[in-house]
Amino acid sequence: MTSTDVVLGTYTVASGAAIAQALQARGVEVHHPSDIVRLVQEGHPLATGMVREASRSLGEVMATVVNFFNPSLLVVGGALAGAPPLLAGLRGVIYERCLPLATQSLEIEAASTGPNAGVIGAGLLALQQILSHPSTEETTR
Repeated sequence: MTSTDVVLGTYTVASGAAIAQALQARGVEVHHPSDIVRLVQEGHPLATGMVREASRSLGEVMATVVNFFNPSLLVVGGALAGAPPLLAGLRGVIYERCLPLATQSLEIEAASTGPNAGVIGAGLLALQQILSHPSTEETTR
């Protein structure tokens, strides 16, 4: 285990890249996280098991977030969000570990932007920062 594994923790288990690397190490041909979704949809047992394991790891982290912030909506993005076992496992762990009050009105959904959700979100945040800068406000008047 490297220091990066310790720092990244769940990321090294639950990311599409980590699952792809683990599948490749076991001789499964995977080049992109979308290949993992395809394998899961085709019923590949190893890929499905790894996605379920990832969903439990993500669920443990997200349960803490849900208990603390009590959101009404949790949106899961990225290529793996299209794999049904990911959302099912995530929901299961969150509803098991969270207080009933925190999950009473909680909705857990896949991002409608698909695998580009992170890139689109980052772009929107950058745009918001640029447009909220005082020098931008003076220029747009």
